[in-house]
Amino acid sequence: MQLYIEEANIILKLNLHKISQYFEVILFIVFLMFIPQIVLAQNILRENPSPMVLNEGWQYRRGDSPFDRRGVPLWLKNEDKSLSWVDIDFDDLLQAPGNYNFIWYKLELPAEEWINPSLFIPPVILAFEAYLDTIPIYQSGKFENTPENKFSAVSHHFIPLPNGYRGKTLALRIYSNVPDYIGIDMGPQQVMIGSEGEIFQYLIRSNIESVIIGFFFIFIGLFSVFIFFKRFKRRPVLPLTFGLFSFSIGIFYVTIDRTGGLFLESATLRYYAAFFSYLMFPVGLYAFFDNLVGGNRIVKWIWQAHLVYAVAAFILDFSNIVFMPEQRFYYSWFFVSTILITFYVSILEAKKGKKEARVFLFGFALFGLSGLHDILMGIGLIPVWYWLSQWGALVFVLSLAYLVERSFSDANTKLAQYSKELEIKTKKLDKYSQILEEKVAERTQDLNQKNKELEQTLKQLQQVQHHLIMHEKMASLGNLVAGVAHEVNNPIGAVKSSADVTARCIEKINEELGKLKSATEIKKNSKFQKTFNMLKENNSIIVTAGNRVSEIVQSLKNFARLDESDFQTTDIHGGIDSTLTLLQHELKNKVEVVKEYGKISKVECYPNQLNQVFMNLFINAAHAISTKGKIIIKTGQEAGKVIIEIADNGKGIPPDQLKKIFDPGFTTKSRGVGTGLGLSISYNIIEKHHGEINVESEVGKGTRFTIKLPIHQPKN
Repeated sequence: MQLYIEEANIILKLNLHKISQYFEVILFIVFLMFIPQIVLAQNILRENPSPMVLNEGWQYRRGDSPFDRRGVPLWLKNEDKSLSWVDIDFDDLLQAPGNYNFIWYKLELPAEEWINPSLFIPPVILAFEAYLDTIPIYQSGKFENTPENKFSAVSHHFIPLPNGYRGKTLALRIYSNVPDYIGIDMGPQQVMIGSEGEIFQYLIRSNIESVIIGFFFIFIGLFSVFIFFKRFKRRPVLPLTFGLFSFSIGIFYVTIDRTGGLFLESATLRYYAAFFSYLMFPVGLYAFFDNLVGGNRIVKWIWQAHLVYAVAAFILDFSNIVFMPEQRFYYSWFFVSTILITFYVSILEAKKGKKEARVFLFGFALFGLSGLHDILMGIGLIPVWYWLSQWGALVFVLSLAYLVERSFSDANTKLAQYSKELEIKTKKLDKYSQILEEKVAERTQDLNQKNKELEQTLKQLQQVQHHLIMHEKMASLGNLVAGVAHEVNNPIGAVKSSADVTARCIEKINEELGKLKSATEIKKNSKFQKTFNMLKENNSIIVTAGNRVSEIVQSLKNFARLDESDFQTTDIHGGIDSTLTLLQHELKNKVEVVKEYGKISKVECYPNQLNQVFMNLFINAAHAISTKGKIIIKTGQEAGKVIIEIADNGKGIPPDQLKKIFDPGFTTKSRGVGTGLGLSISYNIIEKHHGEINVESEVGKGTRFTIKLPIHQPKN
């Protein structure tokens, strides 16, 4: 059995090795395919003109403008001079300190002209209106605290411009239910003006790497999860955690990017996909690291904490308590702290000499530095030249893929070594199997010989047992005959004596009849009458003695059942009474027999065998009573069985001997009194009748045997 299990493990590991090879090939092919696509897309799109980025000349005012009767904002008519407009840079658009739910931005549009001009505005927190001078041209969301507004955090806006837009003022009225979180999201994704096609091309050209790399990550993640669920019965955790990280970060790059937002028209899908990836890729990353290094509680707590946070965040969002965009600020601090902790732990693990930890540290550091570079470039601390985070993520994912492949390779190396060991063991097993077959053949031959000897011994034992049973039966019969002879001798003696008296009475009657001449003289003759009365009394004695002999003979016949030795339905009470009659010589003047017969059905049995059981129990009870005592016989019926209890108040049986009384040859009687086979034979007879015989005894108080016999014997 162990060999079969080992072979199954080998097959399992061979499948693991094959999948690792497929994994390497697919990674290489996809990597070669998507790089030329990036280069080609970049070359094609560079041939098209770019739209104008509106990152200068912006002004803002906190609060909300009053409106005239026609609904025109007074701030746009320059009628409200209580607060002047403040110049700001585009990178400061997210900064809106103060307890305000509204903020206004305005900008004078350029004089350039485009075909089908449009404005591109990145996600706005949370609802806004766009005005051209004082005329409203676009609205997104509602200016109240409603769950629908949360989708604006991931929505991009294309606003068609009417003719005559050049030189006019563009104004944005922005609302948020959280005063500290208001404005245009995505500082690096600037507000642009141009034709819709040119804006679309510009977005694709500037973000094509992120989109393609994001889809590449999604593919790798799905493939890894597929490996986990479909290929392995043992389901190693490493591919699952890697797949979760790769899939989540791929979704993150596709949905959070401006180009990905163009492809996903559903704001709900884009919203939950973006935040799912944002919250779940740390779970996959830290769980992968936990599985990689193993045994580090800090790393386990980190990914579990991220998982709990993600679940709580989705619950709060679904319940419309705290929306995802409002949680992002606090989550960012939590995420940065876990990055620093993980970086520190990976350094410690790398110092221990773990190659896996060193590879992870290299990719993690590169990923972190590229992300930090993009953050600093986005907030304007370093010049804008090229976004690197997606390439850092690519290197990191490939390094993690290398670690997964390395685990496969290690398993394959162990498999090869194990296969050699198993081959050696198999050869030894074949040799042992041959030796075992030879020994089995020898043992089989020896066993056959011993079986023959055992059969002969069993036959001899059966013969001895038969002789012992016959000896016990003959002994019981001898005692029974002696008792019957004694019982019959008394009435026979009475018959003999009565016969002699009868003969003498007849002689006297004859003599008197010779002397007397008439019936009147006969009646008056006292000698005649005395003799006649004596003859009548003598005749009564003869009748009584004859009845006694007849009763003994009938009881003997009932006991032996010589004419009824076959299996039949019998009255148990009759068998008990017949046995007691034959044992009268053992019981009279010594034992008082108390019968408490209940109403019972006739039993299917061998009557002569049950009578032998009763006789053995009665004799044992009589022998257990030293001077005078009682034998109480109770019968009853329950659950299809007849119950017979035979109890005495004799000397009882010690507890250490009670378990042996049914063993052949065991007896508590003195030497020469019993053979020790009576109870053993009785036990076998009751067992033959599918019944039970149990004994209870207490020294000095007596013994009780309980026999349970089925009324109907089961058919074989």
